[in-house]
Formats: sequence, structure tokens, C-alpha cells
Amino acid sequence: SSSSSSSSSSSSSSGGSSSSSTYSPQDPHAPLWVEVDAHSSESRQAYFWDMRSDTVVRQAPQGAQVLWRCCRSKGGQIYFVDKRTGDTTWDLKVDPPLATTHTDEPREVPTIPVEVDGGRWIEEGAALRICGLPAEEDRYNDKVCQVVGFEDGKVVVELPRQIGGSRLRLRPEHLAPLSIGAIVELRGLATEALNGQVGTIDMVGPPSLCKYHVKLQDGTTKIVKATKLIAKSRLWDLDTTLCPGACLRWRGEQRCLFVDSTGHTRKYAMHLPLNFSAKQKELSGSGKMRTWPMLLYLHGTGGSSFFAHSKKATKSVGMNHVAEHFFVVSPECDWIWKDRPGAWVTELVLEMRAAAWVDPTRIYLAGCSMGGMSTWEVGAERADLYAAMAPVAAHHEEDRTQHLASRLTNMPIHVVHARSDETCLMRKEEPLWSLLYLNNPRFQLSLAPFVDHCSMFEKALCDDTMIYKWLLQWKRGEGGLSVHVASEFVHV
Repeated sequence: SSSSSSSSSSSSSSGGSSSSSTYSPQDPHAPLWVEVDAHSSESRQAYFWDMRSDTVVRQAPQGAQVLWRCCRSKGGQIYFVDKRTGDTTWDLKVDPPLATTHTDEPREVPTIPVEVDGGRWIEEGAALRICGLPAEEDRYNDKVCQVVGFEDGKVVVELPRQIGGSRLRLRPEHLAPLSIGAIVELRGLATEALNGQVGTIDMVGPPSLCKYHVKLQDGTTKIVKATKLIAKSRLWDLDTTLCPGACLRWRGEQRCLFVDSTGHTRKYAMHLPLNFSAKQKELSGSGKMRTWPMLLYLHGTGGSSFFAHSKKATKSVGMNHVAEHFFVVSPECDWIWKDRPGAWVTELVLEMRAAAWVDPTRIYLAGCSMGGMSTWEVGAERADLYAAMAPVAAHHEEDRTQHLASRLTNMPIHVVHARSDETCLMRKEEPLWSLLYLNNPRFQLSLAPFVDHCSMFEKALCDDTMIYKWLLQWKRGEGGLSVHVASEFVHV
């Protein structure tokens, strides 16, 4: 990264004279507290920084003299304002800082970065975050990565192995420090006992040293340079080496953990397509990975993952079709039928769609009973993520009718319901169906005449492949809208 020099325009924007200032108190070991405003902080949080000891705190200590304020110009340059006189300086020089017990690395003399956002953070081995990519690549936004090299003026980064370890070539402006709460693993520190420990980013800064404050599981905090961290995927234990063979097995899914944005651990099951490894090897020489459609399945009350519904169902034509043609993700729905689904389900989808084997234009949503209700809600929350959806034997809250219909006017929807359903009554669903029929030309309804509620899973999802072939006729096109890609529309 390159450094910019001061300019008269930046000086005038800060409201005072600009120079290089040296601060020399009578006591050379006295703290030099600087107020870092929220716009100058990489974490967008204001804090106070003692430049001598490299100590960062949320609140200035009682009685502390805070003589300087750290600001960022409109051009992204860092400068300092003398709170006593209003004068500004680009470089607040101090004596070399004292050693500090807050870090496990050799000390560095502070220098003032003048690049915007990720600038000085970018060096080989640094743990960073991807940001600002255009719509056609937005699946990678907010994903963590590791810098592995530089090519033709671009930065080469590697995504976590849990999502395939893809390498991307990005412009520097598409990289930024990790977000607060990001999960990291310590590495390469002088204190061996710390290496391998896992923590979360608690604070980003101070701005001149490009370091993270990492909160460990024992509650302690360490200040660590970006190159001494491994950014971890929130798909904690997903393992693509545990692949299914050529035949579907009952309960053959991989049980996994997902760490949501609040730090809570959620459970889900995932099933890679049959013969996943063999089909990937077919492309091994090309350097590419084959992609599959992804099906997000939401179960009903007391239900389970898609392929664990029943041992008998694993022999059905429908389930075997899904096992061969889809990557299936089944969240463990930790809410009840009266509640809306947890926000973590959408977070899980956002993380999964960056996986190297997922086709982000073919992510589908389906669920049965309570899972059908969840399908309505999850689909309405982020309609831009899904190519099509299929609520089966679903219900919805009456006061959500207008909201759901307005959010799903462009979504391809295939509702499957039983006329004789006495659990999720058809008459209570008809107002929503009617609104969609009038306003959504991609709405389709299939009614089963003599099937009870508990048999609808088998009827809609096991007995034939109709619903899956209908889903696969849709993919997300430009602007996030679904487009019809099949030569013939399947009528029911």
C-alpha cells in the first residue's frame, strides 16, 4: 500500500494549521492519550488510545489529559487535532513506546496510515474481510479471508477451507479489517500456549498499528497483528471430505454446527450430492469445482432433517432425486409453530452460498407444516436469495398475510396443500393464496384431494419428482429476480 502526503485542501478541511508535531512532556513516560473518533476507527467505534503504551480503552481513565483527537479527512487521510489550539498535524511523533503487557509481539514505533479502509492492513498472511463487491460477486461480501499473495496489482486471498478454500483476486479497496465478533485462531505468537486458541474480535485498532483486540474464551484480551490470526468460518465443522457414496443412506447426513452473529451455536444437517467426490475429480485438471443447486429444507414441529424423515422414505423416487441433484441443508428449527424463524437461518444461507460447490443462482427453499410457515417467512425476509420456494402443508399468521404477499410478488412459488388438511386449514390459507394469485404471475397451487396433514411430506416430497423439477426451472438472474430457464413449464 502507498502513503499519501499532506495537502493544503486537507489542511483547510480540518480547520487549522498543518505540520509535523512532536510531543515531549516533562515526564517521557507519561501517557499520551488520543481520542479516536468513530469515523477514524476501523471498527466505527470511538475509543481512547495511549500512544506510548499502546493501550486502548472505551473510556478515558479518570483524570487523564486527552490533548489530541484523531480524525479522518474526506479523502480518507488520518490527521491529529490539538484540542487546546485547534492546530492539526499529519504525524504526531512520540518517543518510542514502552513495552506493554497487552501484546505478545515485538513492539513497533507508531506510523500514521493515510490509506482508506484496508490499506495498510493488507500484507501476506493478514486476516481480513471482503467488502464492496458488485452484485454478480456479492456472495463473497462479508466473508473472511487470508491474504496469500499479490498478482498484477491485485490481492490474492483464500477463503476458509469449510467453504472450499477458493482463491480470489481482488482490488485492495475490496478488503477491510475483520468485523467485531469475527472468529479467529491465534498463530505464530512467541507465547506458544496462546497459539491455537480461538477467540473473537473485540475491537479493531489503534489505527496506526493495524492490530486486532482478540477476546479469548477465558475472558482475557490480547492485541494481535492481523498476520498472526487465522480467520475462521462460522460453518464451524463442515467437512467436505465426509462425502456420501453412490447410494442414499438413512440418516447419512453430516451433523454440523453454525456460529451465528450473536455468538450462539446452532445445529444443522447437510448432505452433499451423491458421488460428490467422484464428480469433483472429473474437473480436477481444470482447476474448477462443479456446482450444484442448494435446497434449504425447514422441518415441521418435532421433525428432523430432510433425509431423516423415515427409513422408508430414503427408498422413494423423490428423495433419491434430491440426493443426486441437490446439496441439501436442513437447519434444526429451534422455534415453535407460533414463532417466526430465527434470523440465524438467513445468516446460514448467506454463509453457505459462498461455498465453492454451491450455484448461488439456484438456491431453493422448501418446508412442510411448521416448516412451510417458516418457508413463507424466511423467503419473505430475503426474497433476493432464493430462485424459487415450495411451502408444503403450510400455515401462516393471519396478521402477516399482507406483508408476505407484498414481499413475494416476484418469487416463483409452488404451494402444495391438502383439501382435507385439518391441522393447517385450507380456508385460512386462501386469503394469502388469493393475493399472490392476483399479483404474482409465478404463483402456482397444487391441491391434493384425500390426503391428511401428516402424509403430505410423503405425497409432495417423496412420491415423485414433480416439485423438484419445477424448482429447477428457475434461477436468479440479473437484479436478483428469478428467470424461467426450462423449455417447457411443468403443469400439475
